[in-house]
Amino acid sequence: MKASDHIRITAEAIRQFVKYSQSAVVPFLLQYSSLIQKGSEDADISPIYTRATNWHFYNRNLDRDILQEPIWSFMEPLTLHLSSDHILKKRCEQLTDEIEKKSTKDACNLTGRILHHIQDMSCPSHVVPVYHGPLIADSFESYLSDVFLSDSKNISDIAEELEQDAKSLAVSPDIDILGLYQDSAEITLKFLQPENSTCQVKRNGKGIELPWNYFWADKNTKYLNGYPSACKFGGFGTFGPLGKNFGTTEEFSIGDDTYVIQKDVYDAFCHQLVKDMLKNSIKALFLIENDLKKLC
Repeated sequence: MKASDHIRITAEAIRQFVKYSQSAVVPFLLQYSSLIQKGSEDADISPIYTRATNWHFYNRNLDRDILQEPIWSFMEPLTLHLSSDHILKKRCEQLTDEIEKKSTKDACNLTGRILHHIQDMSCPSHVVPVYHGPLIADSFESYLSDVFLSDSKNISDIAEELEQDAKSLAVSPDIDILGLYQDSAEITLKFLQPENSTCQVKRNGKGIELPWNYFWADKNTKYLNGYPSACKFGGFGTFGPLGKNFGTTEEFSIGDDTYVIQKDVYDAFCHQLVKDMLKNSIKALFLIENDLKKLC
């Protein structure tokens, strides 16, 4: 997800949370909403070294938790944490420390960073996982930012749906932030399974339904019709044969086949995942609520 989208969803999560909570933390969140939003943005860009060495992927199918590679042959190995559970746990510990020190600014920034990682677990390329970054774009994230979330009505409609189903925001007393993080990822993976959702397309003029692994394929995927499985790095999957075309509504070609996908197919997919992002962000705020009360 782009940093601007984390800001959008974090801001909406705070707006929705204050409708459900009756505690003293409500005016606190309203007062410091901008600091929390800034934290959700900072998780992607600052500090640069921390971001570069802590990747934001779910630890599924990965061959290892870390990589240790020297930048140059004469240097000490650089430790790269491939999954974000490591940095999320660290941020939760830091949040506790900053609250004990009554450091409002840092506590708010860390709250936003925690929400960032929860939101990432509703992004297919983060949970399959499929490696992407500044030089390898994810067309879903681009469409989400440039088209779906740029229309404020979409997130307003999702928020209205949650208001009508407030029970879905209930948090189990046995769960913590790391548990919510894992549950969020597993919900996304379940949604991507072909028995739960598929992509409706026209291939060579004929309407068919394709599994979402035609966009994001884990390392074990084997395509039909001659499409190869690729990318074995670290256990990551790869963008599938349609993976660079999420959001494309005009006809496009892959090999000998032509495809047409309607905009409402993309929008329905984004709608469900943004709904999960927003719902889980609100749940995370409920989990952090009692700690934040100490700053009120």
